[in-house]
Amino acid sequence: MSVAPNFGRCSRLIELKKVNRFMQVKRIRSKTCDRCKQEHDTLFRIRATQNGDWMFVCKGCIKDVKPNNVHYQYGGTWKSKKRH
Repeated sequence: MSVAPNFGRCSRLIELKKVNRFMQVKRIRSKTCDRCKQEHDTLFRIRATQNGDWMFVCKGCIKDVKPNNVHYQYGGTWKSKKRH
């Protein structure tokens, strides 16, 4: 008598492991906005001055800096929750 393996259960376990791996948040950090000096979970790296120095600003401050600024350059998004 031969017993067929239960591939359905095995594949569900593999899928659950994949989902759990991507949902885990390993580090939670905070950083302050360079303009308003308040801590935020998400900041945007930008250049907005003639000297070209990078700074991190929050969503509220970027709305003040970005319009009609010839020196504005987006450099990425920083998030407090890291998966690795």
